[in-house]
Amino acid sequence: MGYVEKCVFFYGVWIIFSGLVLMYMGVQRIEIYYTVYLIEFLVTAELASSFRRRLGSDLRPIILVFLAGFLYILAERVLQILG
Repeated sequence: MGYVEKCVFFYGVWIIFSGLVLMYMGVQRIEIYYTVYLIEFLVTAELASSFRRRLGSDLRPIILVFLAGFLYILAERVLQILG
């Protein structure tokens, strides 16, 4: 198993574990799950790209899509608080 495959496997296990922990804690808001998964993805991508520079540039479009989703959730939440 190569390094990238190990990172993907680690990320998958990490998502399952954190999802189970959030479910156990009784979290029912999708925004919390999305934010936790985004942070996990960014940490994993940063760790993986430190060993392979090209991987960081390959993951940039995915990171931008995730961040756009986060900004949408943030804007929706701010409007909900203000309205």
